[in-house]
Amino acid sequence: MRDNSRSNSYLEIFSHPNSKLTQEIVEYNYAWSEFVTPFTLWESNFDYLVPDSVEFTADKNYDLEDIITINTSIPGVSFKDTLKQALAEGESLKIKNPKQSILVYGTHQALYISRNAIDFSGDVEWIELATDGCKISSSPEGVTAIAVSNDGDEIYYGTNKGLVYRVSNVSQVLDDESVSNAEVTLIGDFDQSGSSNPIVITDLAVDPNDKEHLLVTVGFYDQTTNVYKSTTAASAKDQSSFVSIAGNLPQIPVYSAIIEMTTGSYIIGTEYGLFSSDDGGVTWSQELDGPPQCPVAMIRQQTFKWAGNLGQIYVATHGRGLFTSDHYVTSNSNKLDLVKKIDLEIFPNPVTERIQFKLENRNNDDLLIQIINMNGELVYYQKQKDQYVNVTDLSKGNYILSVQKGREIYSSTFIKK
Repeated sequence: MRDNSRSNSYLEIFSHPNSKLTQEIVEYNYAWSEFVTPFTLWESNFDYLVPDSVEFTADKNYDLEDIITINTSIPGVSFKDTLKQALAEGESLKIKNPKQSILVYGTHQALYISRNAIDFSGDVEWIELATDGCKISSSPEGVTAIAVSNDGDEIYYGTNKGLVYRVSNVSQVLDDESVSNAEVTLIGDFDQSGSSNPIVITDLAVDPNDKEHLLVTVGFYDQTTNVYKSTTAASAKDQSSFVSIAGNLPQIPVYSAIIEMTTGSYIIGTEYGLFSSDDGGVTWSQELDGPPQCPVAMIRQQTFKWAGNLGQIYVATHGRGLFTSDHYVTSNSNKLDLVKKIDLEIFPNPVTERIQFKLENRNNDDLLIQIINMNGELVYYQKQKDQYVNVTDLSKGNYILSVQKGREIYSSTFIKK
């Protein structure tokens, strides 16, 4: 259901041609999804991965480096851009849209995403992203927990059979035709022999600063471990990257978790309240301020970098209310500087075959390379460590080379001869 009128006029928004709910009369019951159906909304004000552009038509003559305002498809949402070329009145230009969102919805049939769920100008369009680990039957299997990486390129989901999957290259999935760009990998199997209960993945928590860093929580009392971590979740090829971080925790169900965005501390919700760890899960301490020693069903932190309450934590209990803490809230006065834009030194320019760039990379970090043409279309995308790009296959013309390292984005224009 969705609504943007702050009234009670909510409309159903889910419809997919392959859905059993569309093809036949199926109630929203245990067969279709979990009793508490998992969903999450990912948003970005400065997306650099999704090959999506907005058309701008000049209402007057514009000069090179004039600042223009572009309206997106979301009502009331716009962004500013600096022109890389002069534009005459009436001329149009496609510009990369940095305002992106994904609504992720997990069922027993599939994991679905929508890229226009917060665009109220039309119907919501759904994409069936993954079906691994999902089955509608008398003993249904499917999604119980979801987490999205900070850049929106990886989605992790857990099931009621103790499985954890990673969906990679999500930024390249814009519709049903491009869903083949996504890669689904089983990265965790937490089934334990001798258990009297199914292994339910209760929550997933991805580090806002490192998508390789993932926590997995598990329910029920008869598990020897109810919380695990991986430091290679975004690149793992199999189920061997997770280790137990139960430490000195009592053997109790764990229902939710976060990795705190500024300190890296782990905070988990259990059957007996909140616990935290500042040493990577080696030792745990119970948090006695705030929620009582009751089941904590969900913990979430505001990680949207442009929010006024960046860092605020919310804790939902079972029957004892909702709690919040502003202890971790940070100032957003410099929020636009969280992603730093820097001019990139490139050579040769113009170029015929190989363009090189120069930047300091002492830690040998991965570099995200993008080339965008003057229509705002992404024509090259690669993660690499080398500081050069072969542009032989590009057509002659003007381009923008963008290199991202961490939160720094280096860019420059070049000419392909």
